[in-house]
Amino acid sequence: MLYYNNDNYYKNNANKKIIGKLILSDGQPCYKINETLWRKFDSDEAGEEHIKCQLEIFGKYNDDRFKQKGDITYNQIYKDNLSDGNYELLKNKLKDLKVSLYSREFLGIDKVCDEKTNISKDKYEKLKKNQRMESYC
Repeated sequence: MLYYNNDNYYKNNANKKIIGKLILSDGQPCYKINETLWRKFDSDEAGEEHIKCQLEIFGKYNDDRFKQKGDITYNQIYKDNLSDGNYELLKNKLKDLKVSLYSREFLGIDKVCDEKTNISKDKYEKLKKNQRMESYC
């Protein structure tokens, strides 16, 4: 059984995209979902500084399916999210370094394309069997 997004979404604008994920990252995001590129400005910050991706796929470390949407300085993020006292301790280390907002669209099924095809249960089972046989080879 396939489920699609609300039909009204497509009627209003066929070119609309559904955002799948938003991420703040110090550079193009990594392939590994829990790998975040972020600088550390103080030893008391949670986590470790991580500004280089570890997982390599087809010779690339960064996931270019994410599109950059804008920048903000670390200074502004820390100012907005820390207490005044904690911000004062860090503000001289922050400089003008920036972090970017990236978005990635959901992958999904093209409804128009899917409606043009007719995959019966027999065809599906045959395809599944062939894929299994290929994986064994």
